[in-house]
Amino acid sequence: MDAKLPDYERMMRHARRPSELATIALAGVLSQALLTESSAGKSPLIRGLTEDRFGRMLAAHFPGLDLANGEPDVVDARGDEFDDLLHLLLEHRALPSEQLAWLCYAIASASMGDNHLWQDMGLPERKVLSALMAQYFPRLRAKNVDDMKWKKFFYRQLCERAQIPICKSPSCAICTDYPVCFSSAERAEPAGSPMKATTPGKLSLVLALGLSVGTALADEVRVAVAANFTAPMQKIAADFEKDTGHKAQLEFGSTGKFYAQIKNGAPFDVLLSADDRTPTRLVQEGSAVAGSQVTYAIGKLALWSAQPGRVDAQGAVLSDKAEAVIRSYGHGL
Repeated sequence: MDAKLPDYERMMRHARRPSELATIALAGVLSQALLTESSAGKSPLIRGLTEDRFGRMLAAHFPGLDLANGEPDVVDARGDEFDDLLHLLLEHRALPSEQLAWLCYAIASASMGDNHLWQDMGLPERKVLSALMAQYFPRLRAKNVDDMKWKKFFYRQLCERAQIPICKSPSCAICTDYPVCFSSAERAEPAGSPMKATTPGKLSLVLALGLSVGTALADEVRVAVAANFTAPMQKIAADFEKDTGHKAQLEFGSTGKFYAQIKNGAPFDVLLSADDRTPTRLVQEGSAVAGSQVTYAIGKLALWSAQPGRVDAQGAVLSDKAEAVIRSYGHGL
């Protein structure tokens, strides 16, 4: 009978302390994750938690509940973004306990969703989330003096840590995007557009809109650059400044992190992405200039060795290596 109940109700029947805010939040995050998993085949339910830690969390909050977290995705384009959010929450939790660490993982996981955070956490209303933050993350709650939307607030904190000014307006009160950050409307934000398949090895450039940041200085352009293009871009930027007299201000990091920063108003003029999926998504979501996306490089694998003569045009060294490995395990050829 238990398995036939809605996920949230099933969890709350097992709840050790059903009125506790942490329990309500964890049940909400898990039930929302199960809905997402069933509709999109996604796992794990809570990112970053091993099955052992997930099991301890269930035993502490929902004893007797039979549930597995699931295996992590092999490729996680938003892994850096999740890690940054998680560390922000861990640093600001009221106590350095394992119980609050579980809650940090749950909130960071829900923050990867497309709607208001309270909705992605399966909470009944926004004020429950604010109460949760006040109880378990009082320093963050105290910083959010104007009651900014929590996802916006989290990313503002991350951008300030990275010394990226996300808004050049002298105060929030006179900013034209005040309703975007502070609106009390409790309807869901539109989900992101479906992603197109990524062409392996293709690196793409797009012009970012840089919402609410004003226009860039005439002699300076701010460029977000995927970390794997650091060395070439440093040379390109130096040549650009030498030839034109204009300066390219470079920021290096992961494509997933730049996506999150641009979505939250970081003032980049150009994004050099490590894939073609992210710029396409930014254009589709209205955060980049339509028609500005171009492929600036195509990556290829190269077989190279510092030992002269070790690598030939046919790559025979790979066959030799494979044979040696197979023989070392006693399987022969």
